[in-house]
Amino acid sequence: MKLKTRYEEMSQPGALDSYNNFVGQDDDYRDWYGVLGRSRDSGPLEESNFEVALAQLGGESEDVRVERYGHWGVGWVEGIYVRPGSQALAVAEEIAKCLEEFPALDDEDFARRHQEEVQRIWARMSARQRAEHFSAHRQDWVVRGLWDLIGGVVYGEFYGGLPYESTESLVATY
Repeated sequence: MKLKTRYEEMSQPGALDSYNNFVGQDDDYRDWYGVLGRSRDSGPLEESNFEVALAQLGGESEDVRVERYGHWGVGWVEGIYVRPGSQALAVAEEIAKCLEEFPALDDEDFARRHQEEVQRIWARMSARQRAEHFSAHRQDWVVRGLWDLIGGVVYGEFYGGLPYESTESLVATY
């Protein structure tokens, strides 16, 4: 994946928006390269990759900038940009290369964030919704006894389903 400059990102149809609609300071950052972005609606994978990439780049600095904008459609967006010709650009290119091969920069961080999201959704669901989900995916659950079933399904204390596919259906549905 070739990194694009901020100007290239915003000049193409389908980008977050375009320079025609941009209101703000452009400063001298048009030639900086975009690494990753996220929005209010980002899921665990985008959040994980954004935070891991920013950490790998050493955080915000003279060579690494996080741009933040309000957006009419998704509330807000953030993008990580790196200075042309900097050491951070080499790191950003390596990050892009890693993401071509595998969708998560850090499997453990992504898995933790995904499980936290599933737990939040599960706790907010009604007992009826949890029971319906359990019925549809009971083969995926690890239940050691009646109290696991009552705690997990009735009271929403934990989500006992294991495979990623059933948790993805939970996230997509609720």
